[in-house]
Amino acid sequence: MNLKNILAQIGSYVLIGISVLGVIVLYAGFGGRGKSNDFGGVNYYFVAVGVALLLPMLIYILKTKFELDQWNNNKRRQINKLIKHGDQLTVNLDELEVQTNSYLKEIEVGSGYNTRMERIPVNHNVLLISAVYRGQPINYKVNIDMDPTKLKMYLALKKETVMYVDPKDPNNNHLDLSFLELN
Repeated sequence: MNLKNILAQIGSYVLIGISVLGVIVLYAGFGGRGKSNDFGGVNYYFVAVGVALLLPMLIYILKTKFELDQWNNNKRRQINKLIKHGDQLTVNLDELEVQTNSYLKEIEVGSGYNTRMERIPVNHNVLLISAVYRGQPINYKVNIDMDPTKLKMYLALKKETVMYVDPKDPNNNHLDLSFLELN
């Protein structure tokens, strides 16, 4: 682990600690005095300090959301550029390999006396596609969380799809799987 990762992890712990302290100070500022005391009056100085301590976490959350949106927009732009300017390669869906691992996972639902165990289905499907573009093999792998029977049905109905390949860099490619209705 390098120094940058260690400092980032320490920074995240400090940010969480400051945020917890901010919530406590904010609670005290609004008059929270414990279980046995009534809810008292508002202390605006404590409220201001609590809000000030929560601001770094709010800024971090907004910054992270902005970066994630920016990354998604860049990815969408790259895909649209590839669709518009890339070479189209027809992929026969009958020739692809589907590796499936489906199981039931038990999770605890509820709290207190109202807890119970529920089984939820987990589906891990991996599509492995091999295509040849200008004499070079392109191996494409995509993970899909869908019922295996439903996935195989979609693949059988569609029969073929399009892979968009960048002529300058065959490793930059996109497989059109919009027919799978991944919601």
